[in-house]
Amino acid sequence: MRPIKLTISAFGPYSGLAEFDFDKLGENGLYLITGDTGAGKTTIFDAITYALYDEPSGKNRDKSMLRSKYASVDTETFVELTFRYRDKEYTVKRNPEYERVKQKGSGTTTERSNATLVLPDGKIIVKPKEVNPAIQEIIGIDRNQFSQVAMIAQGDFLKLLTADTSERIAIFRHIFKTEFYQQLQDKIANEAKALSTDCGKINDSIKQYISEMACDEDNPDIIDVNKAKSNELIIDDTLALFEKLIETDEQAAEKIAKEKAEQEKALDDVKRRIHKGAETANAKKSLEKNKQDLATETEKHEELSAQLEEHKEKLTDASKLENQAAVLRNLLPKYDELDEKQNTFNANEQFVNQNQIVVKETEARIEAFQKDIDDLNKEKETLNTIGEEVVRLNNVKNELADKAKKLNTLKENLEALKSAEEAYTAACEDYQTKQNAADRMEKDYREQNRAYLEAQAGILADALQANEPCPVCGSTVHPHTAVKPENAPTKQQLEALQEQANKATENAGTASAKAGELNGLRQEKRESVAKEIAALLGDVTVEEANVTVCVAISETYAAQRENEQELEEANKQSDRKAKIETILLPQKAETVETEKQKLVELNNGLTAKTTENALLQNGIAALKAELAFESKKAAEAEIEKLTTESENIKSAFEKAQREVENSNTKITELNAANKEIEKLINEGGIIDLDAENEKKAALEATISELEKHAKTVHSRFMTNSSALKNVRDKMGNLAEVEEKYRWVNALSDTANGKISGKRIMLETYIQMRYFDRVLARANTRLMVMTDGQYKLTRRSENAGNAQIGLALDVIDYYNGSRRSVKSLSGGESFKASLALALGLADEIQSAETTGIKLDTMFIDEGFGSLDEESLATAMRALTSLADGNRLVGIISHVPNLKAKIDKQIVVTKDKTGGSQAKIVV
Repeated sequence: MRPIKLTISAFGPYSGLAEFDFDKLGENGLYLITGDTGAGKTTIFDAITYALYDEPSGKNRDKSMLRSKYASVDTETFVELTFRYRDKEYTVKRNPEYERVKQKGSGTTTERSNATLVLPDGKIIVKPKEVNPAIQEIIGIDRNQFSQVAMIAQGDFLKLLTADTSERIAIFRHIFKTEFYQQLQDKIANEAKALSTDCGKINDSIKQYISEMACDEDNPDIIDVNKAKSNELIIDDTLALFEKLIETDEQAAEKIAKEKAEQEKALDDVKRRIHKGAETANAKKSLEKNKQDLATETEKHEELSAQLEEHKEKLTDASKLENQAAVLRNLLPKYDELDEKQNTFNANEQFVNQNQIVVKETEARIEAFQKDIDDLNKEKETLNTIGEEVVRLNNVKNELADKAKKLNTLKENLEALKSAEEAYTAACEDYQTKQNAADRMEKDYREQNRAYLEAQAGILADALQANEPCPVCGSTVHPHTAVKPENAPTKQQLEALQEQANKATENAGTASAKAGELNGLRQEKRESVAKEIAALLGDVTVEEANVTVCVAISETYAAQRENEQELEEANKQSDRKAKIETILLPQKAETVETEKQKLVELNNGLTAKTTENALLQNGIAALKAELAFESKKAAEAEIEKLTTESENIKSAFEKAQREVENSNTKITELNAANKEIEKLINEGGIIDLDAENEKKAALEATISELEKHAKTVHSRFMTNSSALKNVRDKMGNLAEVEEKYRWVNALSDTANGKISGKRIMLETYIQMRYFDRVLARANTRLMVMTDGQYKLTRRSENAGNAQIGLALDVIDYYNGSRRSVKSLSGGESFKASLALALGLADEIQSAETTGIKLDTMFIDEGFGSLDEESLATAMRALTSLADGNRLVGIISHVPNLKAKIDKQIVVTKDKTGGSQAKIVV
C-alpha cells in the first residue's frame, strides 16, 4: 500500500484545507515530518489511518476529537486518501460526526459520519459498514496489524516486542493467514468434546433403559431385578435377566388367553337365552297397549270426520271477503297522492316560516361584518412601522448571541489554561523527584563499581599458589598479594544496580520530555487565550480575565433576555399586522359578499313556495271527498282484516282434512302391528330371566379380571422387550463411539498443545516457522544497530501451563547471557522494536508468505531516546529498508535527522489559529 495523495479539511489542528502530494517524495527513501510542537505532525498519520480504518493512528485519540477547533462552523470536516495497491488506485473519503451549519434555516445540525470508496473500475462503495471490510480485504490486514507493521504510532512501538505467545498468535493469525489451523484445532477439540458427551449420553441411556425393567412383586427374580436397576449386575447377567422375564410373561399370557376364550363362549350362550326371553315379555306388553290405542283412535276418527263437514260449508264466505278486499286495494294509490300533496304543502309552509327568520339574521350579520372591517382597517394603520422594529431587534439578537458564544469559549479556554498550568507544575515536580532518584542511584552504582573493580585483585590473589606463575604478570614469586575488601559487591549485585540506575535515568528522561511537552502546550494555550482576551475584553491580563469574563457573560445574558422579550412582543405585533392584511380583511369582505348573495336567494325562495301552496290546497280538498277512509293506513288495515278472515276459513278446512287422513293411517298401522306381535308370542318359549342374568354377571366379572391380568402381563412384556432391544442397540453404539473418541481426543490434545512437555498448538507451530524467518530478518538489523551485542531469539522452554512458542528473549553477546526482551533499556528496546518491526515488514512483503504488499512505512516514536551512535546505526537500518521501492516516513524532533534527511514535510502553526504544512524536497 502506497499513499499517493492525502487531502484533509478542518481536521485536527488544520482549520482549512491541506493537501499532501506523496508522489513528490519519490518512489523510495526516507522523509521526515517535522515542525512545531502541537502543530499537527502526528495528525498526518492519524488522517491516513482514519481514512483506511475509521480510527486514528494512536489509541489515545478518539474520533470525537478529529473536528478542528479552529475551523469555522461552515467548513466541512473530511479526509480523502488516494492510495495505490498492486498497481491499482483506490480513493477513500471519510468524515467523522460533527456539528455543521444547517443548509436551510439558521442554527446547526449534526453531520453523521460517512464513508465512500472508489474502486479502480469506478464502482463506488458507500457507508462505513460496507467500506471498512472492503479496505481490509484489499490491503489484507486490519487496523491492529497495520499499526504493528506499517504505521507504528506513539505508545504502540513496544507492543510487538513485548507481546507474549497468546498476543502474537492473534497478530500473526491475520498477517500469515493461519486461521485455517486455528479452525482445524477448534474443530478437532469440538469433535472430541462432542464424542465424550455422546459416550456419557449413551451410558445414561443404557442405565435409563435398565431402570425400566418390569417384574411381578411375587416373582422370585425381583431380587435380581433390583440389583440390575442399582447397577450391581454385570451387563451380560442383566441381558439374561431381561430374556428370562420376557419368556415368563409370554407363557403367562398364553394361559390367560386360553381361559378367557372359554369364559367368553359360555357368556355368549347366556346372552342369547336372555335376549330371547326379553323379546317375548316385551311383545306381550306391546300387544295390550296397541289394542287400547286402536279403540281410542277409532273414536277420534269419527269426531274428526264430523268437524270436516262443518268447515266445508264455510268456504262460500271466504270468497265474498276476498272481493271486498280487492275493491279497497284498487283505491290505495290515491291515498299516496293525497299524502304527497299534504307533505309538500306542510314543507313549503315550514320553509317560509323558517326563512323569514333567516332573512332577518342575515341582514344583521352583514351589518356586523361591515363594522369589523372598519375596525380592522383602523388597527392596521397603527402597525405600519412594526417590520423595521423586528429587523432591528433581530440584528441585536445575533450580535448578543455571537458575543455570548465568544465569551463562553474564552471562559472554557481560561479553565483549560489553568488545567494545563497545573499539569505542567505537577510534571515539573515529578521530573525533579525522578531526576534526584536517578542521581542517587548513579552515584551508588559508581561507588559499588569502584569497590567491585578493587575486589578483582583480591579475588585473583586468593587463587595464587607458591612457585606457580601469576595469570597477570607471569611471576612465580608473590611477595605482596592484594587483600579482598569485605563489602565488595558481586557481579550480579552490580548488574542489578546498573539496571536500576538505567531505569531511573530512563524514567527521569521520560518525565523531562513530558514536562517539556506540557510546557509547550501551556505556552501555546496562553498565547491563544491572550489574543481572545484582547479581542473581547480589551486591556485585561490573563489573571484578571477570569473575573471580567464572568461579569461580561452575566451582562450579555441579561441583555439577551431583555432583547428576547422585546423581540417576542414585536413579532406578535408583526404577525397581527400580517394576519389583518392577508387573512382577516379578505375573509371579512368575502363573507359580506356571500351573505348578500344569500339574502337575494332567500327572498326568491319565499315567493316561489307561497305560490306553490295555493295550488296544492285545491287538489287536497278534491281527493278527501273521493276516499272513504281518513288515511292509507286505515284502508290497508281493513284490507288485511278481510284477507285474514278469508285465509282462516280455508286453513281450518285444510287442517280438518289432514287430521282425518292421519287418523285413517294410524288405524291401519295398529291393526298390522297387532298381527305381527301375536305371531311372535306364539313362537316364543318360557325362560327364567333372573337366573340367566345371575350367570351373566358372574361370567363378566371373571372375564374382567382375566383382561386386567392380561394387560398387566402384556405391558410388562412390552416394556422389557423394548428396554432389552434399546440396551442392545446402545451397547453397539457405545463401542463405536468410545473407539472413535480415543483417537480423536489424542489428536485434539496434540493439535491444541495439551500434551505435557509439548504445549505447542498446531497453529503456533506453523507461526513459529514464520516467526523464525521474521527474527532472522530482524537480527540482520539489530546486530548492526547494537554493534553485535544483541540478538533476538525465540523462547522454547515450557512455562508451566502457558502456551509457548512465540515468546521472545534477547541474547547479550557481551556477557553471554540470555534474558527477556522486557529487561532492555529504553534505547535498547527502541532498537529491538524497530528491528522487529522492520523484519516483520520485510517478511510480509514476501509473496510466498502472505502476499501482502506494503510499499510505505510510518514511524512516530523513539529516536529521541538514542545516543548519536545508536541514531546513526538506526538510520542505516532504515535507509536499507527504504532501498528498492519503499518509502519510510519518520516523525521526530531530533536535530540530526533534520540535517540528514532532505525530503521533509514541514508543519507550522498559524498565528491566527490552525496549522499549515508544505512538502520540501
